[in-house]
Amino acid sequence: MASDPPVSVPNPVQRRDAEVLIGILAVLDGVIWGGSLDEWTTGKVAERLVRNGMLAADHDRHDVHQALDDLNQRLRYAVGEYDSAPSSVPLPSDGDAGAVTPAEREARWTLFVRFAIEAASEAEARVVVREALAGLDGYLPLRGDPVVRPRWRRNPDEMWVAELAPDLTHLQVITPDDAQTRCRFVQGYFPMGVNWILPRNTERETRAEWPPDVWQRQPDRDDVLLHPAIRAVMIYCAANRS
Repeated sequence: MASDPPVSVPNPVQRRDAEVLIGILAVLDGVIWGGSLDEWTTGKVAERLVRNGMLAADHDRHDVHQALDDLNQRLRYAVGEYDSAPSSVPLPSDGDAGAVTPAEREARWTLFVRFAIEAASEAEARVVVREALAGLDGYLPLRGDPVVRPRWRRNPDEMWVAELAPDLTHLQVITPDDAQTRCRFVQGYFPMGVNWILPRNTERETRAEWPPDVWQRQPDRDDVLLHPAIRAVMIYCAANRS
């Protein structure tokens, strides 16, 4: 990992901007390491890293992977996830990564998204789910169909809970391989500038929720997410017990 720059940036960066960048870096790293990004774009990313002293000129794809992960870790330190500046942790090579398939890797984790939806019926709630998924920034692969149920089974009202299970097996590598990275990856499909709160934020368990509480909520910006009928969103990831 490159050493910290001798001079800090002159103006502060907003936390949400840094968190968005962390998510974008995780996506970028995944597609480069998985070989799904074209060589020209990968080369331009590497060129920028070389220019800023984060990557050697005689690099390979693994070196780019390592440099992006190191940069991601420094940003996570900047937003307060670590108490001290992290050191560079060598990432596995192609051969090491192939020892575990993406399906085996994801079987170790529970990952879901929940929508709280105000609707008169289950059919109406399912329409909201379809429209919300269409409003995401890109296609989010899912394991199975969304499950929609009443909030209270014994005393149902007009609030429904829709649960979706994102499928991340299309990603050849996830680094760091933790709950925070998975949640951030899913957050990247939501519109830019969402004011998420993190009641739980550890490597083994992370929960991101919208809307924020009354102390952090901002008028207009935090009023609607994806659909007017959606009252709350939760993204949750946790390591399964072995």
